[in-house]
Amino acid sequence: MKFHYVFIPTLKCNLACPYCYQDHAGADMSPEVLAALKLHLQSRLQNGMDAMHAGFFGGEPLLRKATVLELAGFAKSRLEAAGGQFEGSMSTNGTLLNEETFHQLVERNIRRLQITLEGPQDFHDGPLGRVYPSGRGSFQVIWKHLEMIRATDFDDVKLVLRVHFRPSTLDLARRLIEEVNQAFGQDRRFCVHFHPVERWGGPNDRHTEVFASQEEKESIRRQLESLLADPRMVSPFDAEKRECFASNPKSLVVMPDGRLCKCTLRFKESEVGRLLPDGKVNINDHLLSAWSIGHLVDLPEAKRCPYKVLTQAGRQLGLSQLEPACA
Repeated sequence: MKFHYVFIPTLKCNLACPYCYQDHAGADMSPEVLAALKLHLQSRLQNGMDAMHAGFFGGEPLLRKATVLELAGFAKSRLEAAGGQFEGSMSTNGTLLNEETFHQLVERNIRRLQITLEGPQDFHDGPLGRVYPSGRGSFQVIWKHLEMIRATDFDDVKLVLRVHFRPSTLDLARRLIEEVNQAFGQDRRFCVHFHPVERWGGPNDRHTEVFASQEEKESIRRQLESLLADPRMVSPFDAEKRECFASNPKSLVVMPDGRLCKCTLRFKESEVGRLLPDGKVNINDHLLSAWSIGHLVDLPEAKRCPYKVLTQAGRQLGLSQLEPACA
């Protein structure tokens, strides 16, 4: 029986991206929550879990690298000792991904990393890009770490370069593709996922430029994909978006304070329970079933985005004015 977790060791971040939807205030994962999480995973093992995928998310998860390494190391060793399998992934901004850290992650089977680029350096380091709170750009730091990974001999890792695009930045995206092709086009470990910037819920939402329709976004995405040096550079994980992990009844997001959620874009709205100190979970079964409705009744739309289906139903009943988190 396979379980899927997203662990959030911290909501804090060392960058200040203008479109970010997260409130970075809040505590890091405490030793008490970490201990409870280990007890929970041990209980899962004793009750039939033989495979597990753990995604690490934030905030910036590598701000709490020790927690990431301890948790992944624990899960990997316990599962493998029981004849099971552990695999991990991480969404990171890449600024803290030095060579030592990369090796430590790979040793613990965190072998799929997603790193976001906003465009070529002049845009990435600009006011709409990914900058430090001081305003200093992050592009060169990230690029240096990507080149470091390219120089390693690990053949079973995957680097997903998530490239953001907006209606007014398509020429910039094309220029970045040229740089990516030249630097990583011959390395099969690197792939690219093109993603439009959306209004994800942050304080700058009303100033965020977005596409008019889903059809326009998909058309531009296909155009950008066609510019990659090799069709195999298109991220193979894009197909997974046909089914969101939030719809999986065996998937949970574990917050730093022990809250249990379903969606990494809507923490508050998707909260379904809490992790208890003894490793047990206090789950609202009605909420969990609502988020899992796509699997319970085989509803493809709810598998793709349960939040969208739930908010549409809520509006029809006059219960919600929320908009879907992702398109």
